[in-house]
Amino acid sequence: MRSTGPQARRGSAPIADRGGQGVTAATRYGPGRGFGRKDGGYDAKWHGCAWPASACGCAWPASERRERRSALPYPAEAARRETAMEKAIVPSPSIGVRRRSVRLGRSIRHHAAIYLFLLPALAFFLVFSVYPILYSFAMSFTNWPITGPVQFVGLQNFIQVLNDPTNRIALGNALLYMIVSVPIQIILGLLVAVGLDRPMPGRTPLRLFYYFPVITSWVVVTYLFQYLFNTDYGLVNWFLMSIHLIHSPIAWLADPGRAVVVAALLGSWKGIGWAMMIFLAGLQAVPEELYEAAALDGAGKWHTFWSVTLPSIKSATFFVTVLLVMGAFQVFVQIFILTGGGPANETQVPLVWMYEQAFDNLQFGYAGALSWLIAVLIIGITLVQFWLFRPRVLNVREGRGS
Repeated sequence: MRSTGPQARRGSAPIADRGGQGVTAATRYGPGRGFGRKDGGYDAKWHGCAWPASACGCAWPASERRERRSALPYPAEAARRETAMEKAIVPSPSIGVRRRSVRLGRSIRHHAAIYLFLLPALAFFLVFSVYPILYSFAMSFTNWPITGPVQFVGLQNFIQVLNDPTNRIALGNALLYMIVSVPIQIILGLLVAVGLDRPMPGRTPLRLFYYFPVITSWVVVTYLFQYLFNTDYGLVNWFLMSIHLIHSPIAWLADPGRAVVVAALLGSWKGIGWAMMIFLAGLQAVPEELYEAAALDGAGKWHTFWSVTLPSIKSATFFVTVLLVMGAFQVFVQIFILTGGGPANETQVPLVWMYEQAFDNLQFGYAGALSWLIAVLIIGITLVQFWLFRPRVLNVREGRGS
């Protein structure tokens, strides 16, 4: 009786006796082929890959295959071909080294074009960004005149910056600018984003209208605000007097507090569109199922906004807050054009004071030390924001509550 199944294949009987009288010389032995029969067909039970790997003849060791094959009238040419194939399967260390070298060469040739296209931008960045930053750090420890020898002074410039009362005034004005401008941009930007997120006629033109101030020139809009808040012929004083809110013109840009507030209003007007776009991106990522679940629970619009919308866009709010606070301490154009830091340095901000020290007083070492202290201050404030707000944002994103 003919034996069937994997156990019969791996028994102790010679291969020539398996399958009865129908088994003859193999046409070819290996994966994907089988032992031939006299009728020209193939026996599926003897097919090399028709069985699991544990029972398939392909999984037998090479010595066992050669021993079992020797019991058949196997053609010499086929035996030599299979022996050559078995030897080719054994990996050679030299072949592996050559293959790795070929892959490395192909990778270098493939990335060479990418690096070639990146080279101009990288060279520009290194020459005009990285090199000046490193040079300013070295300059901050020296008395660096335009002409004459450079004198190393150690930490004297940093001590002078910390003891300068004008720097404290500048830092206070930057803090006032941040307190006024950052909440306005966040609140109004979020409200505009919520209003323009829902389907409505003319939504795209309105988005462009609110974003238009972002792409306008700082110099142009600053001169425009300087005209609007002019003491003698400004439109703001004219309007307030026409509705009898004031009886005499207000010197908006002569008073330190009012001048900084005017600069903060200018920065807020120009930055609302940017905050709107970031909040719009966050609102469009909120799953619609959350609003549907809130509606099924009977939540009103305000409760839905407070409990669903705000927690879902905490990442966008965190991003906007960090960048706006960083930008508030880097205010320059508004103060430089509106007041120039006057009168008597009462409206100074850190960057304007640094510019005047470098290019008006030629104190490049002092300006370099001031620039690095401002950078350290901004980095420190940013790290504090990350420490305060980042865990809550991660909790919301990972679904651990708001």
